[in-house]
Amino acid sequence: MTVRLVGLPMYDFPEIRDASNAFWTLLANELRNRGLTDVPDELERPQNLPQFWADPALLFGQACGYPLSIGLCGDAQLVATPVYTAKGCEGPTYGSVLIVPAASNLKALRETRGMICAINMRDSNTGMNLLRSAIADQGGKAPFFSTVIETGSHRQSLLKVACGEAQLAAIDCVSFSHFSRIEPGVTANVRIIGETAKTPGLPFITAKQTPVAVVLMLRDALTAIIRKTPRAPCLDVLMLEDIAVLPRSAYALVMDLEKNAAAQSYPVLA
Repeated sequence: MTVRLVGLPMYDFPEIRDASNAFWTLLANELRNRGLTDVPDELERPQNLPQFWADPALLFGQACGYPLSIGLCGDAQLVATPVYTAKGCEGPTYGSVLIVPAASNLKALRETRGMICAINMRDSNTGMNLLRSAIADQGGKAPFFSTVIETGSHRQSLLKVACGEAQLAAIDCVSFSHFSRIEPGVTANVRIIGETAKTPGLPFITAKQTPVAVVLMLRDALTAIIRKTPRAPCLDVLMLEDIAVLPRSAYALVMDLEKNAAAQSYPVLA
């Protein structure tokens, strides 16, 4: 029997985990109805994301555009790009909001020079790459910040800024919309001073080994459950409005921003 892996690790916050599980149940049932066998009943909660993304048994997962672009997802295939209703999304593209402590007098990115920045991970598009690009476009040079703290997640970066341990973070707009609903007491302690450029959103992916017929089945099944009326409540919780099928070349913009930052003498966020 084929052992398949499925997971939605990118927005798997505990408060919306039931909605993620319900979404997978809908998709799994739709795949079974279309004749796909050995469809897992439950989502994986992977700790090692590059290993999960590159696993040849991956049937359905979600990744970040930067790891996808720099090879941390192996040769994973694109299935589709989600279209979210979160403020700041435009079709299948999205970006980050730049946040500072609500009590601060900071009004612009340039004013955070010499301060402490929190990022989720060095291989994050929204937490690092888009922020690096924004600083480079303003003529920033390293060291721009006094310290860059790597927190491990957007949620932790939000908390660092909210409590004043950092003065700036870039939080992807979908995550920030979730946090505004599930942690209003925390988001009330930060203030948005700007937005970054937009790139294609977090892609749904499958392993290189997944047959083309199954990739097409995944797309059709996603479309069917998302566009079905009445809408499943889990879709509104996840803010999932639709999907778009983009060419792999659409994600070249992620690396273009990195190249442009390097060309402007700001190759590393620092």
